[in-house]
Amino acid sequence: MKEVAVSIQRSGVVLLAVVVMCVGCKMHSHKSGPDEKLLPAVAKQFDDVPAPIGFKLQESYTFDLAPHRMFLLKYEGKRHMTQVRAFYKAEMARLGWKLTCESMFGHKVFLDFEKDAERCAVQLEHRRGKVYIMLRSHR
Repeated sequence: MKEVAVSIQRSGVVLLAVVVMCVGCKMHSHKSGPDEKLLPAVAKQFDDVPAPIGFKLQESYTFDLAPHRMFLLKYEGKRHMTQVRAFYKAEMARLGWKLTCESMFGHKVFLDFEKDAERCAVQLEHRRGKVYIMLRSHR
């Protein structure tokens, strides 16, 4: 009888361990394919210059004195370049920016946007498994 109780107790511990591992995997896994849509993070600098959730701000130089503003924002994160490119094309349009030019060179994508009299250049670069984003204003 004692052996049956020990066996049931071990089975319970093993079952609990399997459940915890499965729940942990589901909580921490994320689809990393190029079709996953990225979401914008809460604006840290300007509410009309987005960054995807999960990307970390590396550098920030801003000057905002209406009606002029200048900025250089650099982010990095782990996503597919196609996801980040699609994110900027969709989010910038949603925020009133018009895509004026798109080009590629090697592992870099360049997107130029215009809104009223302001311009924003977005440079995306894929290096060492990460995507580096640089957003800068230009006139």
